[in-house]
Amino acid sequence: GLVTSPSAIAGKEFDLLVKALDQRGNIKTDYTGTVKFSSSDPQSVLPSDYAFQSSDAGMKTFKIRLKTAGNQTVQVNDGTLENTAKVKVLQGEVNLIQLSLNASTVAPGNAIELTVQSIDSYGNKMDVTKDSKFTVDVQAKGSFANNIYTAQELGKWTILAKYTTSARIFSSGESLTVTTTPVVKQPEPNVTEEVKSLDIVSADSLNIPANSTKTLSLTVKNTGETDLKN
Repeated sequence: GLVTSPSAIAGKEFDLLVKALDQRGNIKTDYTGTVKFSSSDPQSVLPSDYAFQSSDAGMKTFKIRLKTAGNQTVQVNDGTLENTAKVKVLQGEVNLIQLSLNASTVAPGNAIELTVQSIDSYGNKMDVTKDSKFTVDVQAKGSFANNIYTAQELGKWTILAKYTTSARIFSSGESLTVTTTPVVKQPEPNVTEEVKSLDIVSADSLNIPANSTKTLSLTVKNTGETDLKN
């Protein structure tokens, strides 16, 4: 049998109680099998194989860490029997937000929709548009109605989103061009720009048991002023 919390926060340890039960559902106190752990979460940090000792009296608590938000499972198998625990993994501590516009160029009087996502250290995203506040350059004028901005003055302006947690205030900006002239996007040249600044954002640690495979997720964040090509 497996006993754990129905939910966990990405990156935070939680307890998984493994109990050896007999056919009547009673704890089998003399159980000495070896259990192996697996999970649907490719970023999971799981215990190594464990051989139950007589001192365990048929039950033991293990520390588990899952990092991918969503409905995940943890499986325990002793070679004969298997049991599965379901865990809903919630987004971890936010470390940045991302503002998106459904259009980067509009004519005066037209409206655009703004969307904001919070992102944790493991790449988990959550829509926080309703909890964000928006501003635009004073000269741009225009008006906001929740997450809808109606453009007014011609020019190239910056729309800013702010999202507040209990620990930090996050902001993210996007450029908006207000023009009466249709913009024709030119094809980008097939060249590689010089990288001026680059952050590699990845999980803090990953446990890979011997003779096993893990899938790694890596986010490249360009913190410079030049687009990365190729």
